Amino acid sequence: MKDKRVGYLLRVILIFIAYFATARIGLTLNAVNGFATLVWAPSGIALAALLIFGYRYWPGVFLAAFLINFVTGASLFVALAIGVGNTLEPLLGVYLLKQIGQFRRQLERVSDVISLLVLAALLSTAVSAMVGVSSLWLSGTVSAAAFASTWLAWWVGDMLGVLVAAPFILVWSTKKRTKLRPKQIAEAVIYATVLVGVSVIAFRGSQPLGIKPFTLAYVIFPILIWIALRFGQAGSVTATLGASLVAIWGTVVSFHPSATNTLSHRLLLLQSFIGISAVTFMTMAAVVAERERNQRQQIEMAQRTASLTQQRSRLLVLNQAKDEFISLASHQLRTPATSVKQYIGMLLEGYAGRLTKSQRKMLEVAYDSNERQLGVIDSILRVAQIDTGKIALKKEPVDLTKLVTEVLEGRASTIASRNQQVEFFPSNRNFVATIDKDKIKAALDNIIDNASKYSPPGKKLEVTLKRNKDTIAISVKDDGVGIVKKDAGKLFKKFSRIDNPLSVAANGTGLGLYWAKKVVDLHQGSISVKTTPNRGSTFTVKLTDPKV
Repeated sequence: MKDKRVGYLLRVILIFIAYFATARIGLTLNAVNGFATLVWAPSGIALAALLIFGYRYWPGVFLAAFLINFVTGASLFVALAIGVGNTLEPLLGVYLLKQIGQFRRQLERVSDVISLLVLAALLSTAVSAMVGVSSLWLSGTVSAAAFASTWLAWWVGDMLGVLVAAPFILVWSTKKRTKLRPKQIAEAVIYATVLVGVSVIAFRGSQPLGIKPFTLAYVIFPILIWIALRFGQAGSVTATLGASLVAIWGTVVSFHPSATNTLSHRLLLLQSFIGISAVTFMTMAAVVAERERNQRQQIEMAQRTASLTQQRSRLLVLNQAKDEFISLASHQLRTPATSVKQYIGMLLEGYAGRLTKSQRKMLEVAYDSNERQLGVIDSILRVAQIDTGKIALKKEPVDLTKLVTEVLEGRASTIASRNQQVEFFPSNRNFVATIDKDKIKAALDNIIDNASKYSPPGKKLEVTLKRNKDTIAISVKDDGVGIVKKDAGKLFKKFSRIDNPLSVAANGTGLGLYWAKKVVDLHQGSISVKTTPNRGSTFTVKLTDPKV
């Protein structure tokens, strides 16, 4: 806790010293009415400090702003008021940047540069200028006639501090420490030397060359452009700050007062030039950063896409190998199971002699178990055929009324053994569709068997046929346990089983509905289900046949 307090205090003191020292320098540069200067780096320092460290470091700004104005000659009231205004400025700027602009200190997005310009440089600085100049006017330090010119000088000075000093601090505060190669250091030194030399000639002038100050100001643009392109935002904000310092120095030392020209007027022109330059080259560097970032993202996306494509290809190969293995294994399993069925059947028929009751009972149990195993194998084989694309449809016109009747007749004994009833009233209407009879029959058999299997004894099943133009719907309704909503999506997935009170008693592989849906899909039809827990389910198969 003590270390945190010491750290906080040290940062407040650091902000105070930086603010006070740069404010002292700015107020010496022909401040309008002694308090409004066109060179005011403290505004940028305060904004950057609160953005980096947080709102709670405002005391460093307030104390420095109050003290510098008090020692400059402001009364206690005016110094306090100016201190409040100068503190509100960075607080408002930070709030606007964080809440509205979603600001990032790296300034590598054009939106960040625009947010810094509009929200911090233009809007928040107007608060400080208004509070400060109003305090001076109320105290009689500034006349009403000089109010506008003083406010403009104050506002422009604060704005330039935000556009030049703040970006330099913010960008470098986010830079990771990297060891530069000798070639990079030499390149940076060369560019810095050229920029300083050209800036001196452009803003200081050169008597031997006959160059007046400011006549060649735009000569620095090609250098700043190249630095922004070569070194990014860090190079851009550093070069802009360096050029602005040289420009201010050159303007001040080369200035010669006259009746039509004042240092404040010259500095106003200079700061306008610097402000436009700062925004221009920050934007350029941000555009370059965004372009490079987009290119990296495109490369990464292309690499990720290629990787995913390779993985997909490998998975398809593995899936195909798995399906082929299951198909082969199922065929191999079916052969001995079929032989077992034949021999047990022959024993039950008495081909090996008369059986005792206990022998017959054991053989019947074995026969039933083998039948269930064959059913599982057949289910796996059917699914393997579907998944490997080795299934072929043999379509022919089929009367669906007769087809449903055959399925129900085949399930009659099973449904009766469960003490259940089926309602199906055959119709004379034309319910003919061109389908693969055996496969649709097997799908319907599975749906009807499930409806019976997952319904308690004594319940009723309803099977209906309906036509809607060229679509025939076969619905199977039960009064069974139903399915909760979250489990409904599992119904048609491979090896899926739904937990309900009858799951333990109901045997199954979880492949029947998966295979049924695949078969119906091959017929360009659909299967849907409407279900309510404890109130039953309704499965509907829709088959389309435009020829009907």
